[in-house]
Amino acid sequence: MKAKSNNLTKWVINISFIIVSLIALFPLTSLIISSFRPSTELMRDGISFSINWDTISLDNYMYIFTQAGEYWQWYGNSLIVTGFTIILSLFFSSMVGYALALYNFKGKNLIFLLVLVIIMIPFEILMLPLY
Repeated sequence: MKAKSNNLTKWVINISFIIVSLIALFPLTSLIISSFRPSTELMRDGISFSINWDTISLDNYMYIFTQAGEYWQWYGNSLIVTGFTIILSLFFSSMVGYALALYNFKGKNLIFLLVLVIIMIPFEILMLPLY
């Protein structure tokens, strides 16, 4: 009896995970489908999940890879800013971690607690005030 109950629990958990993953993938699927629609249709109807097989084209992708020179400059700028941010973050985080791990000083526990509190606050909460 316990084996059947355990098996049923596994099935319910797996099905619920599949449903949650499909819900999470819905916006990405909608964006991918909308990327094949013409720009005029996107401006008129917005991003949607509807597929009009008569108007599907690769024009948006051909424009990005052939004519939109600014896009590659924007992409390169984003890579540079991301790279510098990662390098500086790793450098300063490792220095703080080293100091907190090896040195004993007054207020060490308070600083460690503040670092943990800052880590626990998600970026989405800070995003609007930073903007």
